[in-house]
Amino acid sequence: MRLCPNNKNSKENWDAYFQGEWERRNGRLQTRLFARYFLETVRLPKSAHTLIDVGCAMGDGLPEIAHHYKHLQLHGCDISPRAIKQARQDYGHIAAFHQWGFEDIEGDFDIIYCSNTLEHFTQYLDIARALLDHCQWLYILVPFRERVGDRALTPQHDQWHVASFGEGSFDALVTECRAQGIRTWLHSCPGAWSTHEGIQLRWRRAIWQTACKLRHKSFPAVPEKMQIFYELEAVRW
Repeated sequence: MRLCPNNKNSKENWDAYFQGEWERRNGRLQTRLFARYFLETVRLPKSAHTLIDVGCAMGDGLPEIAHHYKHLQLHGCDISPRAIKQARQDYGHIAAFHQWGFEDIEGDFDIIYCSNTLEHFTQYLDIARALLDHCQWLYILVPFRERVGDRALTPQHDQWHVASFGEGSFDALVTECRAQGIRTWLHSCPGAWSTHEGIQLRWRRAIWQTACKLRHKSFPAVPEKMQIFYELEAVRW
């Protein structure tokens, strides 16, 4: 998948990140917690038999799905060879893992589950279009209306997240007749944000509050970080 010039989310950067930084920043725990919050909120279609976790990292969300949906045949894929090697080692007994990017996915699946991945790409609509070609139901989990202090999130060369999402972020896919419809759910995710992110957020709040005081403006409450879950049902011709 082609990246915009200032996006640091390259295959090489991610593979290096999975060498140790991912676990030091509790990436594995976050993956599992996001899956738990999703599964306690969303009911997957009973007719589904296959599911692939796209952007699965080290596969830590799949045991949660396996626990709730024992009948599903599970797969996971990620662009990082290091992450896939670890996923096969830890969870190869419950899922098949593939070193695939978005454009490498082979075959069709009843469900694609894509957790906290599309916020790394400005061309998230193109990615969703491609994913809908491989599934009947696409589930997308991303941060809701992510901001940096008092500013809307914009692509920065030193940031992992480059896209912000609201309720209507994928409505164009319905207009284009790529999806039959979209459902959304909002969910707070206590404990799923890393300590590092929490420290950064506290500093941003302090800076924002100081700036508001200097401008003689009231300091609005900062909402709790939320996730938005999307269900897109593909149009099958």
